[in-house]
Amino acid sequence: MTSPLPPLRRVVTYHNNAGKGFVAAQNEIAAEMMPHGVASSVIWATKSHPAPISDPGDSAKADDIGMVTPGSVARIVDIPPHTKGGLHRTISLDYILVLEGSVTLSLDDGSRTVVKKGELVVQQATMHGWDNESDEWARIFCVMLQAKSPVINGVQLEEDLTQL
Repeated sequence: MTSPLPPLRRVVTYHNNAGKGFVAAQNEIAAEMMPHGVASSVIWATKSHPAPISDPGDSAKADDIGMVTPGSVARIVDIPPHTKGGLHRTISLDYILVLEGSVTLSLDDGSRTVVKKGELVVQQATMHGWDNESDEWARIFCVMLQAKSPVINGVQLEEDLTQL
């Protein structure tokens, strides 16, 4: 199933030799198919923090971008109707903005929270999943920043991607 949502147009700025800003690239970002029919498009990624911005290259095209990097990852995720995502944990601080439709945030305590267009989630390395219980496609914008593993009652929590 292919997302009917419009392709993502990306505009990237950089500096010319005189130090003036200019539009270095304008393009549509291709989506990568993931489990459950979800489409993910990496917009930009950095491998360290503070972000290295002296290289005009397209860091979204790096072959080794994972779910989380030591810097940041910004991506768009399109979720088909009636999709149940697997619970997972990344050791990251995530900012999630619903751009289209609605999603249900599922947590391992059994809670389910509907998040609608224009609403935000701040996700702090919890076991979570994204479900689309509606009849329409949903699109979310995610910025993921590597974090320190949370320690709860003396136990360090680890990444868990087994249900993805």
